[in-house]
Amino acid sequence: MALLALAAAGCGAPGAAVSPTPQSSPESPGLTSPTPVSGSPQPASTLEGSIGPPGGPGAATQLMAKARCEEAGSRTGVADLSWLPAASSGSEERVALTIFPEGFDTGNFQVSPPLAARATSYTWPKTNPGGVHRWRVLTKHGATWTPSEISMFNGATCVADMA
Repeated sequence: MALLALAAAGCGAPGAAVSPTPQSSPESPGLTSPTPVSGSPQPASTLEGSIGPPGGPGAATQLMAKARCEEAGSRTGVADLSWLPAASSGSEERVALTIFPEGFDTGNFQVSPPLAARATSYTWPKTNPGGVHRWRVLTKHGATWTPSEISMFNGATCVADMA
């Protein structure tokens, strides 16, 4: 019984995510509902072009994450990620995620499928239970990806009722 109570506490409960819950405002419309995108995350090596320095007008800002458990099936952990697109719009966006402290420096990260140029959200599938996840948004400008600052969240611990 204690295991179920502990797991439920991390399964979409307040405090399960390190980042604050998205708030919708006139400056950041639509940050509360993740955009469904087909396809699975891919290795960083699938990115075409180079990755520039983080920040500036070409980078997304106000990154927020909410770790939760899927509602049905195996109840695996997922993360609803949202952000404010770059002031200087690019041609495409992707979310990059790593579980390694130096993952972005070493190229040991995954990227989402391509997202629209002004996308504001993405749901990352299959997060690691309780693990620290580092993520950022990449905005493509020409042949260069401009990364946002790095944000972090802890993956949700989910329990499935197999009875």
